[in-house]
Amino acid sequence: MTPTTAKTLAPPLNKLKQLVSLHKAKRYTEMKYCAHMLVDQYPDSGFSWKFLSIAQQMLGENTLLALQKTTELLPTDVDAAFNLGAAQRTLGQPKNAIDSFQRVLTIDPNCIQAMFALGYLYRENGEVIAAEKAYLNLLKFEPNNLNARYQLAYTRKAQTGDKNLAALTVIESASQNNPESPKGAMYLNFAMGKCFDDLRDYERAFSHFSEGCRLMHTTFSYNAKQTTRQVDEIIRIFSRETIKRLQDAGNTSSTPIFVVGMPRSGTTLTEQIIASHPDVHGAGELADMSIISERNVGQTAGFPHNILALDHQTLKKWADEYVAGLCQRAPNSLHITDKLPGNFLIIGLIHVMLPNAKIIHVSRNPVDTCLSCFMTFFSQGALQQTYDLRELGLYYSDYIRLMNHWRKLLPAGAFLDICYEDIVADQETQAKRLISYCGLEWNNACINFHQTKRTVSTASMMQVRRPIYNSSVERWRSYEQYLGPLLDTLPDSSTPPALYWDRQKGD
Repeated sequence: MTPTTAKTLAPPLNKLKQLVSLHKAKRYTEMKYCAHMLVDQYPDSGFSWKFLSIAQQMLGENTLLALQKTTELLPTDVDAAFNLGAAQRTLGQPKNAIDSFQRVLTIDPNCIQAMFALGYLYRENGEVIAAEKAYLNLLKFEPNNLNARYQLAYTRKAQTGDKNLAALTVIESASQNNPESPKGAMYLNFAMGKCFDDLRDYERAFSHFSEGCRLMHTTFSYNAKQTTRQVDEIIRIFSRETIKRLQDAGNTSSTPIFVVGMPRSGTTLTEQIIASHPDVHGAGELADMSIISERNVGQTAGFPHNILALDHQTLKKWADEYVAGLCQRAPNSLHITDKLPGNFLIIGLIHVMLPNAKIIHVSRNPVDTCLSCFMTFFSQGALQQTYDLRELGLYYSDYIRLMNHWRKLLPAGAFLDICYEDIVADQETQAKRLISYCGLEWNNACINFHQTKRTVSTASMMQVRRPIYNSSVERWRSYEQYLGPLLDTLPDSSTPPALYWDRQKGD
């Protein structure tokens, strides 16, 4: 028997059973090794490729090649086709992902997960009509699917006689005798809150948002005092001496452009304007820098205390790793944006790690910012401070303290302050200011940012598909009577839009 002939045979049954056993035992490293051996010997074995992809997935590795081979060899395998779409979406291949999920539906027209994934992908890509169609198709099979109704509510504005709101109301009424699951009740309340807000029925909108937040708040324990202590420690540890000790040790790449600030402050809009430039790739909210910042240094655990033990060699290693990971996302782009709002906590670290990176800090009217956070269901379980008005106000106060510290500590030009309300009032001037700060030549695409075709995965994914509008400015006035706990805890709730510090408009 020749080696070529051997490769066309199926793997021995005992080898496939071994993969199954390793899978059941969750011994994924061994499973991956065995699957690799089999695909080398029997490259036409779809089951071997499938088990390899499962092992890689459980180990947090890239599964794309294994899933492509699996779907090629097992063309009717629904799970493999779905997982391929999920992997393609994660790797920033939305068109390929859409093709894969559509393929799932040709194999299994009743696959709810594929319908939902398509709807969400269409939303991320700004294809509103296609997204709406996908969710409505799903609701034909599962009319009480609250996640789909929630997504539909945030895909389009509710109007008088809205059928989605009518269905939500019926579900709410029925749930009085047969309560929804906690997660379902959250989707229900946030969806109804959004619909009533669209209809300017602010009393019922706030009632539903409040109930959704209350339910979410029962799922975790948030300690506002702990956040305050963390900010105190960041301010203490990041002194002029620390900055001087760590300077000149990072990576000099000018590729990264960071956009930071409070959630719902205009960071997505700001990134969209910058990413509309042909020399910029918008990478969205990346966890890379946050993960790096939390690493232990020797025996010193976690940020910010690890900074005390940080030396030049480790800092350089961190910086090189971050830049390499960033550039993998868009190898041919001169600049790449990283828009994780919470990176405002580590501006000092970014400054010494990447001295030539651009950092843009976006602010918005404090009450508008906090209200928008309160009305958003950050379902990943993050941003725990956003589900209670008082805790939101305290968090915002700590955020202001820290931004003022960075402003005093770091040299002029270390980051750019830009205000959401200024962008709304004079888009072209502020867009040109942003592009100039990034060291780029002006391009008119930055004015027509809403026409830029790119994936946007944040809560503002629908808003940035529209031209600039001013309906979100002073939006909080419609809810003022309900915001006492927030207004009482903000540093100065009477301050007009939008900054609590002196703005340097000429920089």
